[in-house]
Amino acid sequence: MDRRIEFEEPFELSSWWMRFGNRFLRWGISGYPHVERRRLAITNLASGLAAISCVGYAISFSMFDFQALGWAVWINIICAGLYLITPWWHRWGMLTAATYLTVIAFGSLMWFSSRFGVESGTHLNFLTGIAIATVIFGNRIFWLLPVIGIGWGCHVWAHFHFQQPMFDAAKFEWLLRTMYLNAATTFAIVVGLVVWYAFRIAAEAEARTEKLLKNMLPDQIALRLKYDPNQPIADRFAEASVMFADLVGFTPIFGSMEPSKMVGLLNEIFCRFDDLSQQHGVEKIKTIGDAYLVVAGAPVPSESHAVDLIGLAEAMLTTIEEIEQQYRLGLNIRIGIATGPITAGVIGRAKFAYDVWAPTVNMASRLESYGAVGRIHVAEETRRAASEVYEFQQAETRELKGIGLRRTWFVIGRR
Repeated sequence: MDRRIEFEEPFELSSWWMRFGNRFLRWGISGYPHVERRRLAITNLASGLAAISCVGYAISFSMFDFQALGWAVWINIICAGLYLITPWWHRWGMLTAATYLTVIAFGSLMWFSSRFGVESGTHLNFLTGIAIATVIFGNRIFWLLPVIGIGWGCHVWAHFHFQQPMFDAAKFEWLLRTMYLNAATTFAIVVGLVVWYAFRIAAEAEARTEKLLKNMLPDQIALRLKYDPNQPIADRFAEASVMFADLVGFTPIFGSMEPSKMVGLLNEIFCRFDDLSQQHGVEKIKTIGDAYLVVAGAPVPSESHAVDLIGLAEAMLTTIEEIEQQYRLGLNIRIGIATGPITAGVIGRAKFAYDVWAPTVNMASRLESYGAVGRIHVAEETRRAASEVYEFQQAETRELKGIGLRRTWFVIGRR
């Protein structure tokens, strides 16, 4: 609703009407939060359609018998003007225009019902107004319930107290039947649109929630949480591979670069890493500052987890080389990969995330810390799991903090 429509030929009649309609829908709503603008625009739309309806009735009455129905013609024209200024009331509050529209609609309908009687079907428009109110008042029950009660009461009152029109019904029988048909058709269309709109809003909300969950969690985990949010999620995998990757040279850049540019650069790097993770069929777990944690073989078990993760690591090295050639900032990366049993699951209720725990994770972190810049440092278990695809060079045997003396390897390349 807050986007403008562009026109190549603004002087065409259709373009003029589209431009006017778009401006009318946005009249008075620009200062409100984006989440409220749709409801306010619908209020404008309802007032515009009501004005058009009044003009249509005025034309019909004047063509049928202006001498006898001139009073109805002028009242409809006055009501059309009152409906058209509805958006002006947005300046006084989010619900002011909706309240104004409801008062004008119910008041004019009661007056017309008293003049044309139930045979005209005018009192059916009270039900149409109730349907529209459920949209323009939204979930504000304090306002919506009185509107529904007043609308229903007015409909019942008109039905039992305005049986006959205040003129010769036989003379205007055709007009009354036409009015009833119009009122019934309008009611059916509006109710159908309101139901469709409600289902659409629900579907959009569900789609946004599902998209958000899938951005935060693996697809399989998001589905499990969606259908059973109270179920604890904790899975053990007999063998998987974990990778830690840490940017080298980023800390000096942090002090010399503007925050927006620094975050933009980090976002560009990690977004490319995210794309590579999807391409290699592995699962990104999280970023920790300028470090990147990935797992293969969970939550979907895979026999090629070590090979897949090394393939991702190679692609990440290439990506850093490309970014360094573009920006010349002195960036590089260290990568450590370990293989073994892990536990993965979701913890917390607020800002929850899918995470992994095991000595394997600690091993990957140590391999990254004790690794070499621009190289892939792997554990003995990873070398064995990927030895049919990759060649390795033994690294210097050293004691890893908190783990002990371990033999580790550097990836040379594919066999």
